[in-house]
Amino acid sequence: MGRFVRTVDGNDHHPRGWLLAACLVGLLMISGWTNSASAAAGQLQVQGSTRQSISFSLTDLQARWRPINVREGSITLYDVELTGFSTSGLVGSPRVPTRGGWLVVPPGTRPEVRVVAEQWEPVANRPLMVELTPAIQRGIESFDTGVTEILVLPGEAVPEDYDIPAGARAALAKRGGQAATTAVTLGELGWWRGHRVVPYRITGVLTDGAGKATRTLSAGTWEVRFVPEKAFSGSAIPAQQSRRNSST
Repeated sequence: MGRFVRTVDGNDHHPRGWLLAACLVGLLMISGWTNSASAAAGQLQVQGSTRQSISFSLTDLQARWRPINVREGSITLYDVELTGFSTSGLVGSPRVPTRGGWLVVPPGTRPEVRVVAEQWEPVANRPLMVELTPAIQRGIESFDTGVTEILVLPGEAVPEDYDIPAGARAALAKRGGQAATTAVTLGELGWWRGHRVVPYRITGVLTDGAGKATRTLSAGTWEVRFVPEKAFSGSAIPAQQSRRNSST
């Protein structure tokens, strides 16, 4: 998933306070966020924000492709970049441009994302570069053993003289699963300074599940709605988070 590493202090529980908190944590904390009047290509634009929902958009995205020759030049893969996105992937899986952040979720609600509009550009099934796999290379002597990264393409087995950490091996085993079909997805609800928060992720390239790019995002508008949910109306703040709840 992109890197979700922004935080904003604040503790205000009346409706206007939650609107402010949602705007600050959910919108301004992302690098490149701006309002629609001054937005440039690749910048997230605030279309509207209330206690019930937040809507945002991206426009004028243009993909930049960089060919990478591997296996002594016998295979050509591609890295793709979009302005404001970071290109990465899970171990052994296609590297795609992503970006993201966190949204504060008002009490008694759950977040739902709705696609207002998405514009995708077709791609001629370009094979994507995959994320390197961490590995321990075994040497003849103990002092020859070292940590490195290796390229394990889809369908390839790990070379016999390498040991792969359990987490990376599990990621390799999960390759080729169902690919994303929309740009914006929400993660699992969590807590931050006494507030319920949810991470969101914007993916700029769709793949076919076999490591090939099929479409690149050029523009889109999305809405995250905060739907009333009785199950969350009495959600108690965990003791550790309650101590962190601060207005400073």
